[in-house]
Amino acid sequence: MATSRQVCLTIPTWYGVKVALERVYEDVGELVLEHSKVFSIVCLFLAFQPNFPVQVVRFLLAIPKAILVGFLSCVGFGGDGVREDSLAAYYQSRQHGGYVPAGSWFSSSQSYGTLPPRVFVVEVEPEGENVWLSLMRCVWFGCFLYLWYV
Repeated sequence: MATSRQVCLTIPTWYGVKVALERVYEDVGELVLEHSKVFSIVCLFLAFQPNFPVQVVRFLLAIPKAILVGFLSCVGFGGDGVREDSLAAYYQSRQHGGYVPAGSWFSSSQSYGTLPPRVFVVEVEPEGENVWLSLMRCVWFGCFLYLWYV
């Protein structure tokens, strides 16, 4: 016998989206006009480093993974499996023996423990710069000039 679920979801109208965007535009506009020199320097920085925000987000998203893999390495889960004479080996011998159930937290920890450490490499832009980055540089530099002289 199948059961059904009801899900209530409010979908905004175009007018609601327009009002929300206008509200954000007004708030951000006031903030930019109050601190135009700071925002102009940020725009100048983004003109020369347009990939910087993406690199920051990638770095911040990798921090929890690095902490988890480091913790699992300390407990005894390594790239070659469970290390001998570790806490993980002790737990496995006492609880599971030679059999580790599929889908258990122990098997998940084994698979996460084999992940290699993440190394961040900052890529140098190639000589043939793409059109999108050139356009973004022009936009950010234009914002810098506008905000600096407002």
